[in-house]
Amino acid sequence: NVTSTTATLNGKVNPKDPDAGADWTFSWGTTTAYTGTPVSGTTAAGETAQAVSAPLTGLSPNTTYHYKLCATNGGGVPPGGTTCSGDQQFTTIGAPTVTTGASSSVAQTAATLAGTVDPNGDPSTWKFYFGTSSSSGTSYPNSSTGGTTGSGTTAVPVSDSIAGLTGNTTYFYRLCATNTASPTPICGNEQQFTTQDAPTP
Repeated sequence: NVTSTTATLNGKVNPKDPDAGADWTFSWGTTTAYTGTPVSGTTAAGETAQAVSAPLTGLSPNTTYHYKLCATNGGGVPPGGTTCSGDQQFTTIGAPTVTTGASSSVAQTAATLAGTVDPNGDPSTWKFYFGTSSSSGTSYPNSSTGGTTGSGTTAVPVSDSIAGLTGNTTYFYRLCATNTASPTPICGNEQQFTTQDAPTP
């Protein structure tokens, strides 16, 4: 359940005590110093592994967190009745990272626009926005069909063809994308191209 600001830590603890439970604690933070506020609980008595979990809130988007699970019982399990798991980590979802690329196949009434979208862990929906004057964000009067990326964490090449353009005209465009971490579109740098002029017989 990792989102841009929340996550749930999961693990298992075997208290190895038929008469009393074991006290457990998730330690977490952005480094292995685990400076976040620990989350604790107690298992039931028993000698089998029991699932434990702890929700985290108030996390930062697109950030890697480390965590470990420690447990203590009264049976003197060395050292001092406490054992810990190894370090684990997760990365919260971030807003997409968008770069507007160059145009290609520019004709009199059509062109192909390209760019890259890094979804930062969450499927991102993208479109090219364009018009005959410079603009910002998604305020251009026209947009391409667009598409959706996967949920990876590397830049994905995207491209789209646009048509119905006017010959011998300069167009400005940006690639923009959204995901659950950023419902407001994140847009790349502005680029431009000029369509071909009509032929002279």
